[in-house]
Amino acid sequence: MNKRLFITILAFVAISMTAIAQPKPTAAQRKEHKRVEAERIAFITKELDLSPEEAEAFWPVYNYAQKQDREGFHETRTKFDALREGVESGKSDAEIQALIDEFVRAKEEHKPGMEAYAEDFIKVIGVEKTAKLFIAEDDFRARQIKKLSKK
Repeated sequence: MNKRLFITILAFVAISMTAIAQPKPTAAQRKEHKRVEAERIAFITKELDLSPEEAEAFWPVYNYAQKQDREGFHETRTKFDALREGVESGKSDAEIQALIDEFVRAKEEHKPGMEAYAEDFIKVIGVEKTAKLFIAEDDFRARQIKKLSKK
């Protein structure tokens, strides 16, 4: 087994140990998700202090970036699940190699996070507010983690 394949498989094993299949969200979970998203919007709006004109230009770009991030994550996750299935079902090395290649390609193509859209944000809200966006995203995430850890 070559070194690259071994390292790749080792990484996948590590990832798979932390990955847990999630059932479809319940109505309560969807409601909670909507509440958290509303909090995120309010928090970002407050932190960025957007003018009405800036908000009108900003939110479509932000929503697009969020959508692309979710889609990229979903594609990567789908490729990972196919890889896991291939290994567990005893596919050949050649078949598994093809699944690894697809997964790696999906990972390389997916640029997670708002940072991948920095130039777009700078065009609509400027450099300082783009920096504040990144800080607000991080602060919001930290606040949510803190809330969850108290439950």
